[in-house]
Amino acid sequence: MGDVVKLTVRLPIQLHDRLRRGALESQRSLSARIVEALGRGLAEPEAGSGWTDALINARDQTERPLHLVALSEIGIVEVAAVVARRERMGELDAQLGSMLFSSLVRDCRSRFFAVAVRGDIIHRAGKLALQRALRAYDAVHLATALVLNHHLRAAAVAPLSFV
Repeated sequence: MGDVVKLTVRLPIQLHDRLRRGALESQRSLSARIVEALGRGLAEPEAGSGWTDALINARDQTERPLHLVALSEIGIVEVAAVVARRERMGELDAQLGSMLFSSLVRDCRSRFFAVAVRGDIIHRAGKLALQRALRAYDAVHLATALVLNHHLRAAAVAPLSFV
């Protein structure tokens, strides 16, 4: 274990409790839980995050969005699940988690176009999952984009940029 540094750290009791609960729930040691939390906190943003943020937030001179942002409604459920898991693991404060989720729901109503997951999308997703060995939600997102793109092209509107 020559590439490991032993370190003594003083933590606020609430943070220690959150980390300990997260360690118990994930059946890991407190030390492993702290290392994981530090690693996530210091992680580089995902490749393309800056570009995606710029695309979503681009505005014209009158402050109107330059791009329509569409997403599958199932994405809202995915975000809720991530928020709940991070709260359980002690990585996210419940109040902040609630604020983040509320912000997404508000954006879906005002800034984004949330596409309802209908039967045609589910059937397409099933075929994509079988053909491409995709995870379920990934298949639903891709099917949503493909079906929406089909409708846009049929209406002689510019095709989607899939991000």
